Amino acid sequence: MSGIVEVGERSKMKKMPEFNQPEEVVTASAGDSDPYLLPVRPPPPSIPSLVSLTLKIWPPSRGTRDAVALRLVETMTTPSVITRRHGCVPRDEVSSVARRIEEDAFVIASGNVREGDDDDGMDILQIYSQEISKMMLAVVKEKSSAAGSTKPIVKDSDVDHTEENRGSEISHA
Repeated sequence: MSGIVEVGERSKMKKMPEFNQPEEVVTASAGDSDPYLLPVRPPPPSIPSLVSLTLKIWPPSRGTRDAVALRLVETMTTPSVITRRHGCVPRDEVSSVARRIEEDAFVIASGNVREGDDDDGMDILQIYSQEISKMMLAVVKEKSSAAGSTKPIVKDSDVDHTEENRGSEISHA
């Protein structure tokens, strides 16, 4: 039988298309009706490499770390939740501050890596993110108090609060 499956009585036979994989024909009964000839495909081969596939997100690449530093610069110098409350950091010093924050957070998070850990790095990445947030907030608060101003540099009236723009100041890392 070359890839054709017989279904039902001979007078009601239907031809079914061939499968690309080799098939084996099995006879099965369904109650007191005529036996059916059905193709049985072999199970797909097991792929052990997919089962053991692991994605590690720590340590981040140099490009990712640079992108984090650039995002810090943007967050500290443009209207955002933080700058609306505490004020912006002057642009002339923010690049070096952002780089220092990222490097310090990386060192702290890397210090939490344990030898032989089979972790994917999520816990360490969380520490890295938390350290960056804490340091950035400390810098913004320090710069705004050092400037002698408790008022934010960005006025609330300068920010568009319409429904379609709500959340636009939230970082999308």
